Amino acid sequence: MTNAQKWVTIFLVLFILLLVLSKLTKREESSTESTSTEETMQNGETQQISAENLIAKNKCASCHGRDLNGSGMGPSLINLSTNWEKDDLVSYLQNPSSFLSSARMAMLKDKYGQDMPAFKNMSAEELDALASFLLDIK
Repeated sequence: MTNAQKWVTIFLVLFILLLVLSKLTKREESSTESTSTEETMQNGETQQISAENLIAKNKCASCHGRDLNGSGMGPSLINLSTNWEKDDLVSYLQNPSSFLSSARMAMLKDKYGQDMPAFKNMSAEELDALASFLLDIK
């Protein structure tokens, strides 16, 4: 075996050892994260609901604008507290079509030409957090 072949062999052995070590440490980290998440869930602690994450997840900005100030596809979400109470807004988010009998909502539907989607996949806590956040935007 030549010196070059010895160096290549040593390099390959070291590379394989480092690869194995990296895989082992990643498994330990992920199992530790899973355990801590499971412990949190078992202790009954809930993660704080982030309205900003809900807005991003439900793609509100695609119709209401990046800053929620309105666009050609949806009205502004600024100063909603002038027209909404929290319970009514939560009900609206759950079932927007039930509010079409109001003149204001019918006018908005005609102006923007599309329906507001219902957020049936959101929990009551998420809807409550979203409504509180939207009502606080000034």
